[in-house]
Amino acid sequence: MSDLEKTVAGCRGRQKRILELMQRERLDLVIVTRHEHVQWLAGPRFHWTFEPVAALAADGHLTLVAPTVTYKDAAADKVVSYESNRYSTLRNDQRDLSSQALRTALAGRPAPRRVGVEFSSFGPHLATHLGSELVDIEPEIYRLRRRKDPDELARLQTAIDATGLMYARAREIIRPGINELDVFNELQGVAVKHFGEMMTATGNDYQSGTRGGPPRNRAAEDGELYILDLGPAYQGYFADNCRAVAVNHKPTDDQQRACAKIC
Repeated sequence: MSDLEKTVAGCRGRQKRILELMQRERLDLVIVTRHEHVQWLAGPRFHWTFEPVAALAADGHLTLVAPTVTYKDAAADKVVSYESNRYSTLRNDQRDLSSQALRTALAGRPAPRRVGVEFSSFGPHLATHLGSELVDIEPEIYRLRRRKDPDELARLQTAIDATGLMYARAREIIRPGINELDVFNELQGVAVKHFGEMMTATGNDYQSGTRGGPPRNRAAEDGELYILDLGPAYQGYFADNCRAVAVNHKPTDDQQRACAKIC
C-alpha cells in the first residue's frame, strides 16, 4: 500500500469515528478549521498562511475547501478551491474566502440544525451565516486523536528516526570551539535530507552550557554540557527527546552521577 493509500484509508477511518460522535451528539454537520484537524480528516497538510476548511455531513460526505496553489489528493468526496493568491501574491482575506467557498459548496444541502465546531478557531465568517446551534467538539477531537492510525505512526516513526540521525551527527561534530549556530545548521540539514522536504518544525534547545534555548553566535567551551532538545516534525507529526553531550567528550564524575540519577 502506498503512502497516499495509507493516508486516505486513515482519514476515512477517522471520518467514521467522527460520524459516530455526530450520531451521539445529534449533529448534522461538523466543520473543522484548525490546520491539524483538516489534515487529520482530509489528508493534505497546508501551509500556515492558508485557511483550509473541511466539513463532514451526517451522511458521511466530506467537503474540503483548499487553496488553489497547494491542492493535493485528499480523502474527500468534494474538493473546492478558493482564490488564495492573486497575481502571484498571497491574499490577506484567506478565512473569508474559504468560508465563502464552503457556504457555496453546502448551499444545495439541507440546512444543519446542530453543527460541531472548534470553539478555539471557529470564527464569525461561518458562524454568522449558518443560523445553527454550535456545539464545541474540540475536546472530543483531541480525545480521538490519541489513537494513532498506521499513516500517523509512519510519520511519527520518520520524525523519530530523524532525531537518531541528528544526535549521531551532533556527537561527531560537537567539540570545544564549535559555534552553536553551526551545530544548529548541521542538525537541521540532517533532518531535512532524511525527510526529503522542509521540516514542519524543529526542537527547542540548541545551547551549550545552559539549560536550553535557541542557538547563539557563541562557541561551546571545554567542560560544558551541550543540551539538545530535538523535536523535528515530519508533515505535522513531532518527535521530542532530549540528550546532553559533554563538549570535550570526557564527562566529569559529577556529570556521570547526575546522568545516572536521571536515567
